[in-house]
Amino acid sequence: MDFTSESDLGSDLESDKQVNTSNSQLIQEEQEQKQEQEQEQENEDDFLSKEDTQRLHLQELKEDLLSKRNELIKEIDTYKKEISTRQKNLLNEQSLLDQNASNLLRDLLIASSTLNSNSNLSNDGPNDIDDNRKAKTQFIDGASPLQIELLSKYDTLPLLNMDLRIRYLEEYLYPNVNVEIVSEELENIDVTNTTIKVYWKFTKIELILNLSYDTTLQILLKFDILSISENYKLKLMPLIDSCKDNPTLLLFFTNQYDKLLQKRNSIFKELQDTFQRQLKSCNIVNNQESLVLTNIMKGSDDLRKTIKLQIDFNIQFSIDSKFTLPTSKINSKLWSDHNLILVNDNTILYGLIKEYGVLQGLKEYTKTCLFPKSYS
Repeated sequence: MDFTSESDLGSDLESDKQVNTSNSQLIQEEQEQKQEQEQEQENEDDFLSKEDTQRLHLQELKEDLLSKRNELIKEIDTYKKEISTRQKNLLNEQSLLDQNASNLLRDLLIASSTLNSNSNLSNDGPNDIDDNRKAKTQFIDGASPLQIELLSKYDTLPLLNMDLRIRYLEEYLYPNVNVEIVSEELENIDVTNTTIKVYWKFTKIELILNLSYDTTLQILLKFDILSISENYKLKLMPLIDSCKDNPTLLLFFTNQYDKLLQKRNSIFKELQDTFQRQLKSCNIVNNQESLVLTNIMKGSDDLRKTIKLQIDFNIQFSIDSKFTLPTSKINSKLWSDHNLILVNDNTILYGLIKEYGVLQGLKEYTKTCLFPKSYS
């Protein structure tokens, strides 16, 4: 047993020696390879000048920097795409908001923050605002400060503050109207005489009114029309006769009249821009009330014919129950070689307007009359 164990021990020692010998050989071979590579590098450096060697190093450095630059550019492009996507989502969210409502909410928040800051500066306790609300009820009207009205407001009814209401009327409901106070004087302690000038920017209609107002009873005592624009005096006379005692209706219906004139002008301009390059002539006549379009075309006998279409867009005041309202009426006339062939037969015209709307209906009617071959 001892002899066998000694022989096994001797074999193990021999195997360990062989392993150590192989490891030392591998290490020696690696060192020799490194020395050969260093020698080859030295030989290459001997063949290259210092400038060439430096140029190679610089070229390698340049390639490394360019690769890093390209990676940074890709990263920047990725961030730009993320930012643009976020901005588009934000714009889509903002487009869904009612701009008028957001502006009003902003004004209310500013007024509320101003009120809170003033209350914190002037009062000591945190419950001073609640204490003020619990105090006796104050009389609130259009002349009351906005902060005081907000302090005593518990409902969702419109605000009474006159300055805020006038500003929103000017910005959103009557953007084309200028109102100017010409003079203001006291007739007595309770009655104020005010002269105002109302001017419409598009039509240049100008009205000068005199109002006598009882500040105590808050009622209008007297209303006079001092001046009317000469160009519109006759046209507005039916309206003035029906609204002698009501300046609110007078100004409202005059504003509607101004809107109809603006709409007629925009429709005629759109028709001109659409057809004037295809026609011989396209003119607005009769004090901006008519549009005349002329085209020259070949008939069935290959002879040239002159087709002329006149569209009359009349705006006038018609009596409807108690009030005189501004209304519009469209008629048409059609000539062929100076022969009138269609007068105020608006069946087709009104059908197209009912189907497509005023502007698109007039376009289709003009194509039907002046370019019949396109429909054949």
